[in-house]
This record gives sequence, structure tokens and C-alpha cells, in this order.
Amino acid sequence: MAVSNIVCEWLRALGLAQYAESFLDNGYDDLEICKQVGDPDLDAIGVDNPAHRHKLLKSIRSLREKGAASVYFMLNDPNSLSGSMEILCETPPSNELEMVLAEQLETDGVRLTAHPYSTPPQHPTWTRTRQQQQQQQEKQQQQEKQQQQQE
Repeated sequence: MAVSNIVCEWLRALGLAQYAESFLDNGYDDLEICKQVGDPDLDAIGVDNPAHRHKLLKSIRSLREKGAASVYFMLNDPNSLSGSMEILCETPPSNELEMVLAEQLETDGVRLTAHPYSTPPQHPTWTRTRQQQQQQQEKQQQQEKQQQQQE
């Protein structure tokens, strides 16, 4: 299959890549959507093997509990896949996950407090201050004009 996305990578990490095309064909192209998969969905996707169903449902439960972000970290860490095809088994505790996420964002040069991820708050006092500055500048200009006219 030529198409690759996070769901395909997730299934490949589970050793269930054969279901990737069926997942995508049934609209499960994002991990947030995959969190909703249940037994009836697995029937529709064509996962008949009980061991595969168990493995998928266990991983989906982990997705719900630990969040989809943990899959990204697991896929980016080659050590987390070695020796085991179980997904999310090496997920750091949630407080460490925050630190790891912050480090990864910093490494990638992503600043969530900068544009385009955020905009500076528009406080009424800032607006008032700007208006006052403009009014003062206009007054100064008027005074300068008056002085020039008097001379």
C-alpha cells in the first residue's frame, strides 16, 4: 500500500499492517477516530482473527487512556518497538510525557506561544494606551503647526 499515515504506522507497529487499507477505506484515518473503534467496527473492517481483535482492542483502550500523542512518541523512538510489537508499552508517565513533549517541541523549533499558534491578548488597557499615544501625537502635531503659523 502506497499511502502511509499515522494509522498505518500504528497498525504496522502492532504487526497488523494487513488491516491498514481496510481501516482507511472505512474512514479510520486518524488516531482520534480510531479511539472509537469497537467490536462492530472490527467486524465491518474485516478483523476476524480473535487474537488480532484482542490486540487491537487492547491498543485502542491504551489510546483512550494515554492519548494519541503517545503513539507519535512511540513511533519516533526506535527503542520502543524493539523486542515487542505491543504498542504503548514503554509510554512514560503523564508528567514525564509533558516534559518529553516540551523537549520535542523545542527540538523541532515549535514555539506554541508564538504566532501562528497564539495571538497576543488584546487588553482594553493596551488599546486605551495606544489611543492615548495617538491622541498625544496628534496634539503635538497641532501645537507644532500652530507655532509655525505664529512665527
